Amino acid sequence: MTIREISEALNISYGSVQNILTTDLNMRRVSAKFVPRVLTVEQKQQRLSIHWSCTIVLLQIPAF
Repeated sequence: MTIREISEALNISYGSVQNILTTDLNMRRVSAKFVPRVLTVEQKQQRLSIHWSCTIVLLQIPAF
């Protein structure tokens, strides 16, 4: 959800929502969405696995 959507749903100011998300919940903006700042070990491993799978596929394309 965006800050604006949360603000409207809860009927509180944009600034208050932004402060709660960033300070209290330790979240950060990613592509206009908020996600937890810290990944779990499993999430890191999954992202690395996907990265290496994509890298291998891209390296097999002659024009790349």
